[in-house]
Amino acid sequence: MGVSFAWGLSKNATHAASDAVVPVVKRFIGHGSPQGGINAAPYTGSGAREYMMEFFRPFKAVLGRAHVNPFFYDALFEEWGFDGFVMADDTGIRMLQNRHTVAPPVSSPLGDADTISQWLNAGGGIQFYDFSLDEWVNTIVSLLSNSTSNSTSPTSPPSLSLQTLQSRVRCVLNVKWVLGLFRPLLSSGNDMEPVSTSGSVLVSPMSSSVEASTSRSTRQDNNGTSSRTDPDSDRDPNSSLFVPPSISTYYETLTAKHVPLTLEAARKAIVLLENRNRTLPIKLSNSSLDSSPKKIALIGPFGDILNYSGPWGASPVPPSTSTSTSTSVVNASRIAGTLREGILGYLEEFNSGQSEEGGKVKLVTSVGTNTWLYNAQYGIPSYLLSPSNSTNSSVVDASNVHAADSSRSHGLLATYYASTDFTDPRFTRVETPIRDWGLYPPFDSGLNTSSGSGKVVVLPSNNFSVIWEGELTAPVFNDVDVDSSGLNEVNGFIGVAVGPNTTARLFIDGEVVAESSYPPPASLLSASSSSSPTGSSSSSSSSSSNLNPNGSPTFQTGTFLPNIEPLTYSIANATIPPPGAGSFTFEGGKKYTLRIEYQTWNLAVKLENVNSVNSQVGLWWNLVEQGSGNGTALPVRGDGEQNGGDKDGSELSLGVSKAVEIAKSSDLVILAVGANWNSDGESGDRGTLGLSVNQTQLADAIFDLGIPVVLVLQGGRPFAIPKYYSRAAAVLDAVSAPVISFFAVFALLVRAPTLLVSIPLFLPFIPKVDADDTMLPFACLQFFPGQSGGQAIADVLFGAFNPGGRIALSVPYDAAALPVYYNYHVTRHALSYTDIPSFPFYYFGYGLSYTTFSTSNFNASSSGGARTFASGETIAFRVTVKNEGGMAGSYVAQVYLLARVSNIVRPARQLVAFKRVYLDGGESQDVSMTLDVDEFLPIVNRRYEWELETGDYTFALLENGGPEVSTGINVTMTCVG
Repeated sequence: MGVSFAWGLSKNATHAASDAVVPVVKRFIGHGSPQGGINAAPYTGSGAREYMMEFFRPFKAVLGRAHVNPFFYDALFEEWGFDGFVMADDTGIRMLQNRHTVAPPVSSPLGDADTISQWLNAGGGIQFYDFSLDEWVNTIVSLLSNSTSNSTSPTSPPSLSLQTLQSRVRCVLNVKWVLGLFRPLLSSGNDMEPVSTSGSVLVSPMSSSVEASTSRSTRQDNNGTSSRTDPDSDRDPNSSLFVPPSISTYYETLTAKHVPLTLEAARKAIVLLENRNRTLPIKLSNSSLDSSPKKIALIGPFGDILNYSGPWGASPVPPSTSTSTSTSVVNASRIAGTLREGILGYLEEFNSGQSEEGGKVKLVTSVGTNTWLYNAQYGIPSYLLSPSNSTNSSVVDASNVHAADSSRSHGLLATYYASTDFTDPRFTRVETPIRDWGLYPPFDSGLNTSSGSGKVVVLPSNNFSVIWEGELTAPVFNDVDVDSSGLNEVNGFIGVAVGPNTTARLFIDGEVVAESSYPPPASLLSASSSSSPTGSSSSSSSSSSNLNPNGSPTFQTGTFLPNIEPLTYSIANATIPPPGAGSFTFEGGKKYTLRIEYQTWNLAVKLENVNSVNSQVGLWWNLVEQGSGNGTALPVRGDGEQNGGDKDGSELSLGVSKAVEIAKSSDLVILAVGANWNSDGESGDRGTLGLSVNQTQLADAIFDLGIPVVLVLQGGRPFAIPKYYSRAAAVLDAVSAPVISFFAVFALLVRAPTLLVSIPLFLPFIPKVDADDTMLPFACLQFFPGQSGGQAIADVLFGAFNPGGRIALSVPYDAAALPVYYNYHVTRHALSYTDIPSFPFYYFGYGLSYTTFSTSNFNASSSGGARTFASGETIAFRVTVKNEGGMAGSYVAQVYLLARVSNIVRPARQLVAFKRVYLDGGESQDVSMTLDVDEFLPIVNRRYEWELETGDYTFALLENGGPEVSTGINVTMTCVG
């Protein structure tokens, strides 16, 4: 997987293509296996053999072929011949001082010098945010001076030789040269002669990077104006940006072109774990004689969010038109981002063919609870937004939001102003106001403007304002058959999150509902116009003299929630509103007129090695039912309860209670729970692998209804939920109730199988089945599926795509049993625990399909003989695979090396080759797989030397890496040296 990813980024390591980039292979060796699973904790203490055979191999596979040296940097540069550069992660070098204490503290006169000396002398190169450019350069200069002092005293200051520094610099320059970054500086036809730099600004290495960068770009003041050295630069959009709009426009088009690829990747990643009695795919029918659902309830916090890419889990890229002609996407003109949107596409198509209302299938929705232990900010999906200019609220059918006129864009109409006071409009475009402009002023390529002129328009500075207008339809339950009107509304939150030095005001139906970091400091308003933009009936009319001189308390910090809030935050703030929230009651099926007034000032400090962001915006909501009194929220006690403990005794929260009431009248429940970036992102380390306590309460209540449940789990790690697994197992034995589970993965082979990799994944959830056979449970789960994940899940649920992926890791029964992996030594599971099973619940490589496959004629030979092999040769495996069913699908052939007599302990089985093939119904194909003998078969012997042992090797064709799979289909080959 790492090889494929790295080679794709680097264009097969040639870097010849203009869009080739340098892949970063992280985290190097032991850092990827910290104690207790805590980010940046000490390594687990693995022995040299495990490092060499398991941890080194995936890195070495990416970098090339050579024998492995147990010393990290020696292995990297000397043995492997690595010609790239090494860089430290954020604050990694400073940790030598403030955490590891192997260098003097920052307060010490030689602290920085000793730290930087250790880093560069050990083989390090680039740093991120640890030192300012002045600190970095000046310290290196002093280190070079120390190296020429010829002092041999043990108390001599740290030093760095010029040769070492040149070596580190050369590594960086070599990579840039290979990428072609110096080509613009070379004369035509001469790769060695640089172009004349006369007239260019040359920056001294010791000069401030802030001054250097501003001398090459636009100098901007803080009142919405900009000054440029070129008086005509305002007519030249390229002059105000580091990245020309022409390049950005190219990538904007390229991004839209690649959207169908995100759907293909997400669908191919889905793995079917169980499908007893062929319960899936869901069949829609208007017949009263079958069991097809007439009302589907989508319940849970992940039903209508884009669960990937940071705390927002949403992409600012607008939905794109699919270029695929495949019939596997029902609505080919649009690819859904959320699961609800994807389901609506299928119901929309089915219902359009029903003449009577009673024959249509209805979707009802309720969030129920948060994705984690506190009220979070969830980006509003673009399909629920419309750029309509209507200002009147009207009642519509919420289930028809997706069926709006396909010629209209989804999002809000944005007007961009070249000032901070909503004057001097420059361009308009339809977009979702979830955006990050980085260091550069906003521009429009013309691809999304209302006129579609194609003309590039760039704002002159990072001081600007925006007004977004349009309509919002909330995905709130709307059923006229329900007596309780309380079910047809949600008392939640809505707001606009902003970054520092920015304000935003949200108007709904002409009234101010929420403000973020408003007002700004009085000095900023006095520098521009303090008047309100036209059209805001409730805009503030206060003069700047009446405002707080410092502005809103959050003006300098912004109102975005951090990526990962610690447990202490959840304990103290489980029920408070998110920053910048406005309380709002969302009524089922009602359209609301939105207006967002956004102002941002170019006050962000631009420093080298700092991720400076001038302006950010995020339109969000939280549809978890809020209220007062008992049952509003669960106490935060960790999530041990869902791992087999007793219930905490709390009555159902208001959100869960409402979700249960909405779901109880449905024929089928799709329960979307799991984990978001706020618990499963970087440094989102957990001690358990269950659902959060609030989602456990929701799941328990939904399953107790006795209605068929499809569980969709999302998150960044596998879920160990023994309570649900055990309940479903009893049901299966008693009433043969079908249980469906899905795993979505990007690839099958992990070069170091004991090294867990974060990849999209569907995990099983097996619920309770009542004795009267009325329960028909099935479940699906996926990690972070990407921007088209909602469509991919819907395609599999409704049978438009046949899942065929395999699990890329083993799913533990309980977190206490970790680590779990398929290539274990036999003694690992010779005994079990006295309280829980030690074996994984699902094993690496497992997966099913809607069709069936058969295999035959498994055989092997090497490049040197029929049943023998030697060093330097390649083994070829061959097998015939046939699709025995009538539905097209895919099959993953897997070859494992079984345990053999060796001078070291070998695993019970080890994956050595695999291949995925796609076959139409009834089609067969001869499949070939290859194994490089020198890459996978040598072992580190008792003398800690690499050795290819002679003797017999048995290779088996297995369905997965579990111990219960038959190894009867095998071939034995003999290594002759």
